[in-house]
Amino acid sequence: MRDVMRDLALGILSLDAEGCQFLLRTYSKPLKPENRSSSTSADGQYISRVAAGLTELPREEEWEQSKMMFLMNNKLSALPDKPNCPKLVTLFLQRNYQLRVLPDLFFHNMRVLKLLNLSKTRIKYLPKSISNLERLETLILRDCEHLVKLPSEVGSLKLLQVLDLGGTEIIELPEEIAELDSLSHLEVSFYGSSTNSEHAKLPPKLISRLEALETLSISVYPGDKWWNKSVESVVEEVIKLQLLTSLSFYFPEVKFLELFLGESASWKEESLTEFKFVVGADVEFNASRDPQYVELNYGLISGQCLRFVNSEKIPNAIVNVLARCTAFYLDHHLDVHRLCEFGIGNIKKLKYCIISECPDLETIVDSEEGTESVFPCLEHLSIHYSWSLTSIWKGVVPNGSFAALRTLSLHACPKLTYVFKSSMLQFISNLEELQVDDCEAMEKIISAEEVTESCCISLKSLTLQYLPELVHIWEDAQTRLLFEYISVYDCPQLKQICKDSELKQTLKEIRAEKDWWDELVWEENGIRSHFEAIFTPIGESDVHSS
Repeated sequence: MRDVMRDLALGILSLDAEGCQFLLRTYSKPLKPENRSSSTSADGQYISRVAAGLTELPREEEWEQSKMMFLMNNKLSALPDKPNCPKLVTLFLQRNYQLRVLPDLFFHNMRVLKLLNLSKTRIKYLPKSISNLERLETLILRDCEHLVKLPSEVGSLKLLQVLDLGGTEIIELPEEIAELDSLSHLEVSFYGSSTNSEHAKLPPKLISRLEALETLSISVYPGDKWWNKSVESVVEEVIKLQLLTSLSFYFPEVKFLELFLGESASWKEESLTEFKFVVGADVEFNASRDPQYVELNYGLISGQCLRFVNSEKIPNAIVNVLARCTAFYLDHHLDVHRLCEFGIGNIKKLKYCIISECPDLETIVDSEEGTESVFPCLEHLSIHYSWSLTSIWKGVVPNGSFAALRTLSLHACPKLTYVFKSSMLQFISNLEELQVDDCEAMEKIISAEEVTESCCISLKSLTLQYLPELVHIWEDAQTRLLFEYISVYDCPQLKQICKDSELKQTLKEIRAEKDWWDELVWEENGIRSHFEAIFTPIGESDVHSS
């Protein structure tokens, strides 16, 4: 760990903005206990006291000598009033959760500071002495949940390239932000005021004046009256950003997306290589019923992402964006019957797909005579609250379809009686995780067909929960489903999990109710005693916490 931190420190001396962003992303996760570190270089220029339970500040002479100070993940509640830091280039204070106040003159003698990380502290404001940071290039305030305002003095940070205000409670940005001519990366969240307020949170012409912007992320509450009123003018400003390569944005109506697609040079020239769009009157996604892990996983995805919500049609603008997407979240679409209605060619790049609350959805793909492979790149498929879903696939399965699929999750699909037909197993040989829960009509995981070649598929994980009609995992001798881990809860009709001893070579853990385990039927003598050693009893609380 010391070597890693030393390399990090030495590297910061010559960082450009891209390097700063890389380091901040790399070291933004809380450190594990085994990675706790406390060390100081012989010359005192490098101080690392990471996750050391620190409550006391470094000594005065340490502030004077240091070029780099790593004090994150500690218990600091106060900072020195006016430290003398003539050499300090880097200061990491993130995740000092007890830190609430920065002294008014704290930054007064830090004139060579380039990198400052205060993320996940409880500060409410930045002192005016921030204006003394004349060489500051990167300022990270992410998830400072009590931060509601920036001082106008931030306009003095002429060399600032990265400003991260994501996850803060900022009410409005000061007009002086527009004076940051070097700013290439801006992330801001407007969560700090009532959604009933129409008070302007982005001063007019601020975004368009930031001509160096390459990355822009604006997060707002859906239904925010100010955003609904202002979004068109903000889109018109974003369109003028010629260097934009990454954009995270909420379009409450398709017409605003159409405006962006039609006028943005970054979009038309395909220099916008990373985007995360939410499109539609998204008044409900904060109260989504999807399992929490689905929302979290989608939030972590980077690349080309589209979330399309609360719609009844498939506009051309959506299709145009989807054709470039690697991730698609279809949420509350009221009349789509098949996902392929969006166009087989438009979903071929998808790696991640979530479908939720689509009441008329009957199947994902209906391909009676199709020859073009479908979802050749798809790795993760998740379907939730689809009341009319009766199958994943209907018709002929073209070669190459679902070839990359690794995880499949099905939740609350009450008409679904099986997951796969046995003939489809040859196409999902890379499947690793399968989760099926709260599908009340589910009778079997793999449905046998009259004519099928023998097939075996090996999973890492199989999770079956709240399936009252489930009788078989598979039922024909030609098909075998092997797995390393299985979790079963509230599947009262399921009396058997395997038909032969092959699972002895693969199965590593069984988690289920004790009563269900005691009533399991085994075809071979001695199998039960073998698996007893890897069985763990679980209850409802274990299911809900997983």
